[in-house]
Amino acid sequence: MAFTSSLCRFRSLRGAAGLLLVAWVGACGTETLTTYAPYEGEAFPTAAAPIPWPARPALVTDSLSDTVSVIDLGTGELVAQRPVGRNPVDVDGPHHVAFAGDSAFIGLSYPAVGTPGPHAGHGSSSSPGYVQR
Repeated sequence: MAFTSSLCRFRSLRGAAGLLLVAWVGACGTETLTTYAPYEGEAFPTAAAPIPWPARPALVTDSLSDTVSVIDLGTGELVAQRPVGRNPVDVDGPHHVAFAGDSAFIGLSYPAVGTPGPHAGHGSSSSPGYVQR
């Protein structure tokens, strides 16, 4: 008698678990699948639009934003801003600009990890620096 009672309880628990499984699987099928058309542009564009140079230009490195800015010294206005660096996620720390012909060369000096402030870790990084044209 005790064995039959236990068997009935097992069957009813198994039935309840089966109903829960069916309800859960049914709920999973209500997602909407979104598909996108393939990208048809250039995979890695390398040419940026030319920077408009004012009569009195200044090229400034924007250290913690990984950009360089062109400033019109006559008006003090920002003319253009371009991203620089090798890694779009990490801070590349552009410092210093050197000109040769019609090119500008930007020194990338990676900051030391955990050093507060934009200038506190000068020279203390273990990452090598790079020069970007």
